Amino acid sequence: MKILFLGVFSPRSTNVSQYQALERIGCEVFAVDFRENHVTPSGLAAQCKVWNPDLVLFSKCNELDHEVMDVCGGARTVYWYMDPVNGNWAPAVEKMKLADVVYCNIWDAYEAAKEFCNAHHLHEGFDPLVDRLRMQDHFYDVTFMGGLHGNRAEYADCFEHLTGRYGDDHARAVAASKINLNFTNGGASDRVYKIMAAGGFLLTEYWPHMEDDFWQGDDLATFEGKEDLIEKIAYYLKYEDERKTIAANGYLKVQKFNRTAWAKRIAEDAI
Repeated sequence: MKILFLGVFSPRSTNVSQYQALERIGCEVFAVDFRENHVTPSGLAAQCKVWNPDLVLFSKCNELDHEVMDVCGGARTVYWYMDPVNGNWAPAVEKMKLADVVYCNIWDAYEAAKEFCNAHHLHEGFDPLVDRLRMQDHFYDVTFMGGLHGNRAEYADCFEHLTGRYGDDHARAVAASKINLNFTNGGASDRVYKIMAAGGFLLTEYWPHMEDDFWQGDDLATFEGKEDLIEKIAYYLKYEDERKTIAANGYLKVQKFNRTAWAKRIAEDAI
């Protein structure tokens, strides 16, 4: 299968490992960084005519005009949207309506999208080459890695806020933390998979349909509100064996959501 992949391919972008996973399953992939290249409908149409891809994969691509979804000749168009329903939603909707297949990582975005397009829920998953077990002493009791937007700042006194952790640094920070926190916005972001795949103990807000994939108290732990978070932190810091058992279960359970599984779904279900 020949795939023309429009995304962002800077070193920290998840599109890089997605590109690599598509190649590992035998796809011939031509990557176009739409932020570095001025992609226009006419230019994309010409590229498709020359390269003749079987599938054109768009990774969010909010900056691109929605007309690019409708100029790919006979190729199937797949739109990958990994964000929640937020400020990026309006331009995404116009592309979703024109795509042959839409995949959403966040459950709430999928629920909204399926009302007007051929939408499916797909786990973003983790990169097994990076998000893996590390031998690391615990330096932190509780950490959070991510932006402090929304109501997250209200919890800031409960954790060590780590910034600028990507790739190997992220996996090592997970291993260095007794408790790794996650805040949700309608579904599970890639933070969930990366933490569990690196062997971290995950303490998270609940997200829709969590129980379809993970069991609370077995594979991860959940909290609801700041008071409950404080209590759960104290509990799991005290009961180390229980914390380690849950982390080990989560590590095993998350393995099926690796980046190769993502690539196979894109390649197989989009035909």
